[in-house]
Amino acid sequence: MGISIEKERIAVSIANHADATPKIVETVLLDMEESLDATLKKAIKKLSSSGYQAVVGLSMIDSKFHKIQKPNVPDEELDASLPFLMKDSLSQSVDKSLVACVSYPEGCRHDDQLMVIEVAKSRVSEIVDSLHDAGVKIAAIDVAELVIGDLFATQDEMAKGVAILAEHDTGVNLLLYRDHSLYLIRGIQDVPDLISCLPAPGNVQMADTLMLEIQRTLDYYDSLMGQPMPAQLYLVPSFADLSPLAEHLDANLAPSVSVLDLNELYSLPDVMDHGTQHDVLVAVAASMRRLHQ
Repeated sequence: MGISIEKERIAVSIANHADATPKIVETVLLDMEESLDATLKKAIKKLSSSGYQAVVGLSMIDSKFHKIQKPNVPDEELDASLPFLMKDSLSQSVDKSLVACVSYPEGCRHDDQLMVIEVAKSRVSEIVDSLHDAGVKIAAIDVAELVIGDLFATQDEMAKGVAILAEHDTGVNLLLYRDHSLYLIRGIQDVPDLISCLPAPGNVQMADTLMLEIQRTLDYYDSLMGQPMPAQLYLVPSFADLSPLAEHLDANLAPSVSVLDLNELYSLPDVMDHGTQHDVLVAVAASMRRLHQ
């Protein structure tokens, strides 16, 4: 079971992993019209079956990523020392923050650096308490940037690399994955959302701004991380048809560009429109994670 918890909504996805290619069995989407506790309980009650372990994806605005030089401490002491090494960079004090690190994949020329994830301890506590009150068994709580990569866990193209443009409440992030590892996160400057970048007759300024920011990121990924160009760039579905933007980017960038469609990627029980896909994407991705991973 995958669960995503955003400020305005909760989504739940159930996946069947009996076959080599998982299938989405059921999804539930509810607006946060009541408290987190009440909304989560309603969402769980709407499921046709229960008792699953849940992978929970946090909202992108719930976490903050830092890149730091790898400290000269023994590996077994790294987790305990990180909060104090990061204390001047954290958004909140050490006692109010949860801090974890993700190593860069081998061979990407960043062996001496770490990705450090910061999350407010109060936010995680609130979510854990609500999940327990709803009777949910927690398998893992993870950040959306890591969870989204699980969408492609069974896709061959992951070996060549996949890039994803993902929206969140305050902007757009470009995520780069290869061989089931997260390589790079880049916040796209001056782009509030993908809809604002849709090209119009005589006006492609925002689309070109987005294209240039993507190209700069791909150049960094190639020249400074030594990685091959990703085979595919996906735009996360939104509430408007993004295909004109995908076509514009596809004509100007090396990777093949298209709008991600969960209906094509997985066998969904019901066809989803793009707006619904936007809202359930992280929950679906979380439900794709096999619990032995």
